[in-house]
This record gives sequence, structure tokens and C-alpha cells, in this order.
Amino acid sequence: MRTDGLRTGDVVEVVVPADSAYVGVVRSLVAGVAARLDLDLDHVEDLRLAVSEAAALVLGATAGDDPTLRARATVAPGGLGITLAAPTNQQAPPSPSAFAWTVLEALTETVEADVSNGWLTVSLSVRGDVAATAG
Repeated sequence: MRTDGLRTGDVVEVVVPADSAYVGVVRSLVAGVAARLDLDLDHVEDLRLAVSEAAALVLGATAGDDPTLRARATVAPGGLGITLAAPTNQQAPPSPSAFAWTVLEALTETVEADVSNGWLTVSLSVRGDVAATAG
């Protein structure tokens, strides 16, 4: 274990079955990284809720016989980027007028969604007093 903290550019990723039963694993991953970056408790809890909403958007569009949910937390200068992705048959990302999108916009700095090569990806970012060192 490093004692100097996470560094800008560090990536933590988990792949789980695309099932709501595993969303807690993804929330724990993101909360753990956020806590290591010295985000305050309120930011960490907001991020857990945002991950739940983003997962609901992604899981609601999954396709395939045995789909997976890929979650990635990336340490960025001054914050944290989170992406959730799963295979989909949809041709377009979720509508920004959806309630979940409104929640995500309230809890994060940025929210983006994209469908590419049969995968739906929802990306979030949060800012904070990140004590990450250049990499």
C-alpha cells in the first residue's frame, strides 16, 4: 500500500455482473477512492447517491446474455472522474430530461452520456480538495 496517497492519473476499475445487486460494490469502490482523496463526508455520500443514479440509467439499458457493468474511478487534478458502462442495444444515450439526470446534475460537476460500439457510458466528475500528487 502506498502511503503518499493516490496520484493524478491513477485508475481503479471493477467489472461486475450488470445487476442491481452489485451496485453496492461500485458505490463502495467510488466512496473508497473519494475518501482516499480527502473528499469530505458530504461529498462522499453525494457521490454514492450519484453512482446509484448513474447505475440505474446504465442498468436500465443493458442488453446481452450475460452483460457486465464496468465502473472506473480516475483521479484527476482537483477531483475525481467516474464512468459506468454496460453493453446496450440503444442507439442514443439517456435523455437529459430524465429525473435521474437532474439528480446527477445536482450532485456532480459534470454529467455526460454516450452510446458507442454497443456500450452505454455515463461519466461523472466531482471537484474537491484532492491531495493528489502529479504522477
